[in-house]
Amino acid sequence: MTETSLTPQQVATAEVNALHHSYLVRVLKGVDELANVVADGNLDETISARVGRLAPTNELAKLVLAPLDLIQANHGEKAEVGNLADAQKVEGVEEKAIEETGEVLPPPEP
Repeated sequence: MTETSLTPQQVATAEVNALHHSYLVRVLKGVDELANVVADGNLDETISARVGRLAPTNELAKLVLAPLDLIQANHGEKAEVGNLADAQKVEGVEEKAIEETGEVLPPPEP
């Protein structure tokens, strides 16, 4: 995640919000992630997080983010925090599964 202007309380709130989305919001977020991948973005990253990450140095990202910031202040930064919280949740699920089964996949061959 890039430098953020969010306060620690805002980061904590964004993390909690990201982990308690409704079914519909999770489906929409999945569509958002798919659209980002189609646009040659990172897997499991939303467009909002992508433009939030790029905005400090990219004028197009700033342009895309501007209307979103009118709807939700610091939208890109909050999306970055949400993506990180989602990734940490998945990591925890996978670690628990590995602990329970004792199975670890070998690393992929180069």
